[in-house]
Amino acid sequence: MAYTQPYGGFKEMYPRNHGIGGTFGFTVRPQAGYAPIEIGAEASYLPYGIEKHQVGSGSNAYYLKTTHSLIPLHAFIRLKPRRFTSFNPYLDALAGIIIFNSRTKIKEGLFEAFRDKEAVVVRKHNLTVFNYGLAASIMIGGQNRKNFFADLRFIYLESPLASFVKRGDVTVDQNENTTYRLSHSNTSMLVVQLKLTGIIKSPVD
Repeated sequence: MAYTQPYGGFKEMYPRNHGIGGTFGFTVRPQAGYAPIEIGAEASYLPYGIEKHQVGSGSNAYYLKTTHSLIPLHAFIRLKPRRFTSFNPYLDALAGIIIFNSRTKIKEGLFEAFRDKEAVVVRKHNLTVFNYGLAASIMIGGQNRKNFFADLRFIYLESPLASFVKRGDVTVDQNENTTYRLSHSNTSMLVVQLKLTGIIKSPVD
């Protein structure tokens, strides 16, 4: 699980931009044994807002649903202890991209959602920015279960100027046209992750 909040100029521009979602990643050791260095990659999906607009009235009415989300994709280098104990701190240096995604589509009904058809997207805004950062974490596990750990991780990501759509800045006019109002700021953020980490050891370990 992951939670993100804006930082610095991003927080001043968009203080309500709190995303909650999920993360999946992996690491590998570039050499056998208990090496202190690992390399890895991870991907997250962090929705930070949903808004709906009714179009029309009566029996012909339908809704437009806009979903705002962040999609961070990062590679990283990890420095960690050579051997695992009950408490294992580590540090990461990350570099990658974040995709700011806003998408408006016609909201499907309860039964239409199960039909084999693609949702109609009426408007979208995607912007990809490069970013980098540092992470500090601790893996906690019992002495008798060294292959599974609870992992609490704190990340700071530094990002440049970006254009994004804030929640509430989507309008639908009387002609049923959807309009996005763009905001501009740097996009630095803080991320907190709560993860379950599993360790797969090779026979030589």
